[in-house]
Amino acid sequence: MEDLQHPKGKNPIKTMPLTTVDKALMEAFAQDLVSQASRLDELAKNLITLGLAIPGLFVTFVKPIPKPHSDSPLNLFAIGALVLWFLGFALVLWSLFPKKYEIDPTNLSQLREYFFETAKYKRILLSLACMFWMASFFIVFYVWWSLAGISPPSLN
Repeated sequence: MEDLQHPKGKNPIKTMPLTTVDKALMEAFAQDLVSQASRLDELAKNLITLGLAIPGLFVTFVKPIPKPHSDSPLNLFAIGALVLWFLGFALVLWSLFPKKYEIDPTNLSQLREYFFETAKYKRILLSLACMFWMASFFIVFYVWWSLAGISPPSLN
C-alpha cells in the first residue's frame, strides 16, 4: 500500500518556517488590505470639503451672466456645470454609506473578497465623482472664456 505522505517515486517537498521578516510582511499586507476602505473614506471626507468650495469658485468665475447674454446657450452650460458638480457631490456622499454584503465571517476567502469589493466600490464612486467635477470645471472655464471674449485654447 502506498504511503499518503510520500507517494511512490516522489520526494517530499521541503519547507522552512516563516522568518520574522516574512511574518511582518504578511501582517503588513493584511493590515493594508483591511485599511483600504478607511483610507478611501478619508479621501471622501477631504473631497467633501473640496466639493463645498466648488460652487464658490463657479460663482467667482461665472458671475451672473449679463443681460445681453441672458438668453445665451452659456446659461445652459453654467447649469450643466452645476448639475455635474451636484452629481459628483452626491457620488462622494454615496461612497461614505456602507454597502451591505452577506459574508460568512469564518470563511477567509469571503473576508478577503469583502475587503477588495468594499475598496473597489468606493474607488469607482470617488473616481466618477472626480470625473464629473473635472468636466464641470472645463465647462465653467469655457463659459468664463466665452464671457470674457477669450477664445479657448486650440488643440492644434
